[in-house]
Amino acid sequence: MSELKHECGKDVIPASLIRLGYPRPTLRETGAKYVYPSTGRLLVSRRFDALFESPPIEVKVQEIPERHLEQFTSAPWRGAVQPVWLTMRIPADAAPGLYQGKLIVHSAGAPIDVPVSLEVHDYQLPDPRNFQTSVGFLEFPEGLADYYKVPLWSDKHWALITKSLAALARIGNQVLFVPLICRTHLRNRETMVRWVKGQNGYRYDFSLLERYLDTALKVGNRPRVVCLQVWDYHVGSAGRRYKLGTGRYGQSEVFQQQPVPVSVLDPESGTVTEMEGPRYTDPVAEAFWKPVAEEVQRVLTKRGLQEAVMLGTCGDYVPVKETVVLWNKLLPGAPWVTMAHGSQATIYAQPVGYATSVFGAHSVDPARERKYGWQRPDMTAYFPRYADNQAVMGLAYERTFFEFGLLCGLRGAGRQTLDDFADYRTRRHGAPNCSWGSLTHGPAWLAPGTDGPISTERFQMGLEGIQECEARIFIEKALTDEVRKAKLGKELAQRCQAILDERTRCVAWGNEQNTNQMLHCYLPSGPLGSDWYAGGSQWQERSRKLYAAAAEVARALE
Repeated sequence: MSELKHECGKDVIPASLIRLGYPRPTLRETGAKYVYPSTGRLLVSRRFDALFESPPIEVKVQEIPERHLEQFTSAPWRGAVQPVWLTMRIPADAAPGLYQGKLIVHSAGAPIDVPVSLEVHDYQLPDPRNFQTSVGFLEFPEGLADYYKVPLWSDKHWALITKSLAALARIGNQVLFVPLICRTHLRNRETMVRWVKGQNGYRYDFSLLERYLDTALKVGNRPRVVCLQVWDYHVGSAGRRYKLGTGRYGQSEVFQQQPVPVSVLDPESGTVTEMEGPRYTDPVAEAFWKPVAEEVQRVLTKRGLQEAVMLGTCGDYVPVKETVVLWNKLLPGAPWVTMAHGSQATIYAQPVGYATSVFGAHSVDPARERKYGWQRPDMTAYFPRYADNQAVMGLAYERTFFEFGLLCGLRGAGRQTLDDFADYRTRRHGAPNCSWGSLTHGPAWLAPGTDGPISTERFQMGLEGIQECEARIFIEKALTDEVRKAKLGKELAQRCQAILDERTRCVAWGNEQNTNQMLHCYLPSGPLGSDWYAGGSQWQERSRKLYAAAAEVARALE
């Protein structure tokens, strides 16, 4: 890759800021026809996704066995394909304008010069930790140890966790989950606080919790929500689903209150075992949890995260009232986290501080009404599910559903899987009596590389989509404030509004939910669909217009 030179010769972007990625076919895609098959499974299409830093030594020609040729009405595709992705980091002081260079590609034939053009606009994106779009990913520390077969909480394990947390920092993630009980639906065997038995009762080891938080902060990920996992279906629920009937999606039927499992550390051997703590309805539960809750609060306060503490996680089932009352005594005023088909403002009068909802994300044509999700006072975000918790929808879907959440009046999108690389068939029921059915987390946005999690096409699309959300919010804040709007002038304000309205319609036409309840939220089934969005909607031109408008607004507001 050459350097990129400004058209007027006034600036250069060095090649060191341009990263090359070599996608490999690692992911299933919902609705895909025979595109690029995986080895040994002819009819399972594989989508290029994982972005490796080096190309494979050889890319074999894909051949279709003769016994399968009859399935095709036209001549089937054959060939050897290796995409190359360029990801550029633009210096904050780069001069606006057009930059040009070339990528020289060497293969079995003669080298090929590929022209590369980059257009830079004079608009400064905020730091990811200041993103206003709600971004919520689930990170799976124990899943990393399992996949890479490294000892749990070893230095090698923490190196893997650090890579995942750094990726969260890049994308502006706002939520971290800390398990205080074992065997939740997030597939943790152990807790991040361990009970240590002594001669006069128990003391507590908070080292994992502290290191996890410190690692996140060190790589730039300061969460707005630290969800303490203190409840899940397997410890007993209220025996009902919130507003949605019972038992339709395969969730746990365990309503009777169960002992609460926690981890016990043997300080001499270093072994960790599971212990049954009291049921939350037992009179001794408050004394059992009080010293833990107090120290967790001190750990968070020391790091400036005292306002981020929340309790969770509720799905379509909720805890019994006694559980919520108990934790309100232990952590007074701490809100709850819900991730369900719907959303609710309270649980037994206790506030819900962060929520993701499958239903309720419906766009409206801007000629009728404009919605501004960033203005929403609560932290309710869109939960876009996947059809079978393994296959994905297409890059247009991942690129747009954060913005889709905003234009539907939600804060963004959440409950997305970052780094759980386990086979979906084994992780769907991660703990006995703890199935979340169709609310189970979907395919990972990162991919397993040789030395740890690596980026993917999906992750890059999500990041670019979130960045465009931030540019949109910047413009909308100017258009919805009379003082700022006056500084823009009538012509610029009207032009910016037209650009945003066009985006709203295109995102909705590509991603609006299907009204058929059997497919509700499963398919990006707008009137034209995500294929149209990617291939025929001129999305790149809309991105150029958006950033150009953001630059004009920035100059006017200066």
